[in-house]
Amino acid sequence: MNSPRLASRNHLGFYRREQLPPQRGSKRLSVAPGLILNWYLAHIENELEDDISIQEVEGQIRDSQNGVAVGYLHWYIFAKTEENAEVSRWTFFDACDAQSQELCDFAALLFSARKLDVTSMLRLGPIAFMHLLEVRPSYAGNGLGIQATKALAEYLQQKIGLHAAVMQPVPLQFDSAPDDQPSDPSAEQLFKHELRHLVSYYKRVLPLEEVQRGSGYFLWRFGNNGRPTPVVERTAPQKARPHRSRP
Repeated sequence: MNSPRLASRNHLGFYRREQLPPQRGSKRLSVAPGLILNWYLAHIENELEDDISIQEVEGQIRDSQNGVAVGYLHWYIFAKTEENAEVSRWTFFDACDAQSQELCDFAALLFSARKLDVTSMLRLGPIAFMHLLEVRPSYAGNGLGIQATKALAEYLQQKIGLHAAVMQPVPLQFDSAPDDQPSDPSAEQLFKHELRHLVSYYKRVLPLEEVQRGSGYFLWRFGNNGRPTPVVERTAPQKARPHRSRP
């Protein structure tokens, strides 16, 4: 993030989403007593579909008693198109780079990470990038977002073999100030404090391991009774990390 500044909530009470994903045609998943998740998978076209499939997960977290939208989540799911296909790091990066800057940054991080190899990970099954999770302030502090995340991860593990996810916890009450706006030291200090608090919380409730020291991205491997399993070490020689920017 560039110089951070405090963001404002929109008319829905959220920082990032101007509208919630539609419920029509969505699947319903029970998250906890009184809490449900309406969600769906949507295919994303990409030029490398012969090798890799990209799907988008949109979900509404709802209070089943009054129907109020408590929050939302947004993921990306990556999988090999063919069972015997091999997805190289460059193929994965190019497929993500063609979609958005956020996916480009995500793929560039996985490209250079020493702890894991995206080719080996996709060989084991689909993986997720848990992009966004936000809960209304009146419902925050009760772990509802994490409950919804765990419930959907478990469901997709059983249904499609999802076995790992990467996330980048970021306090959504901040956004990036314009380049021509002077930095605000107090906002920067508050952002760092909130980021440390958020990362600490995620590490308490989920079995996370940092993808690369100081990167801000964390890996969650499913299974083994919720504990992280040993990482897949890279065996091939590393190439230079790609650098691309979106227009």
